Amino acid sequence: MIVIYKQFFTVVFWLISTILFSQNSIKINYNVVIDKDDIYEKGVEKRGISDINNELYLESLQEYNDYSFALLKNDSTTVFYLETYKNKSADKNKYFIMAGYTGVIYQTKNRVYSFNSYENVFSYKDFYSDWEITTEKKIIDGYTCYLAKGIKLIKHKDLVFRHPIHAWFCPELPYSVGPMGYGGLPGLILEIRIRNATFLASKVEMNSTEAIDFDFLNKHKKITLEELNMKIEQEMDDAIRSRRFKN
Repeated sequence: MIVIYKQFFTVVFWLISTILFSQNSIKINYNVVIDKDDIYEKGVEKRGISDINNELYLESLQEYNDYSFALLKNDSTTVFYLETYKNKSADKNKYFIMAGYTGVIYQTKNRVYSFNSYENVFSYKDFYSDWEITTEKKIIDGYTCYLAKGIKLIKHKDLVFRHPIHAWFCPELPYSVGPMGYGGLPGLILEIRIRNATFLASKVEMNSTEAIDFDFLNKHKKITLEELNMKIEQEMDDAIRSRRFKN
């Protein structure tokens, strides 16, 4: 049954894309909601707020209402970025580490480039494609959307964490992209929940005149996601050893 629905959506997606191909400039605004997470809640209970991750987690639960994101797509490229934040004195990226956002995200062809504002580099990876499309549907901002399910794998040394992804995509909007670098579905993703963070479309603007800034992508170094993770792990290990040496 799932295979039949995938074939159906693929045909519909191709037909709509052919008819509306000239309408290739679109902007979507997203609000974000960060919910409580069992793993972090247990960490707070065990270690308190002295742990940096627990501190960021608790602060993110309070700050997310002050932020909104935007997705901008032209013919060949999509960019997802933080558009507004009310607390100008705060580190605008720090609270969304818990949601997996570390900086602006570009999608071009079948590759995703995510900027890490702390390492000052882009990491890249292939499009996520391991979706299970279901028949479940709901209305988001007047658009009929269908649910696709996936899994986000987080690897840390010998540990592997599996976090569910729920993406609601709209075949009426024939753009195979979405928030946080996700896409590969037969329609634009208007809502996506990744672990305890939900990005929900609040406005869809067709034929936007806003331009994508390619200079920011072109002027920064690019490494694979695996290389970035190894670099961060090494820096964390070095920091731990440094603290132990001082003590």
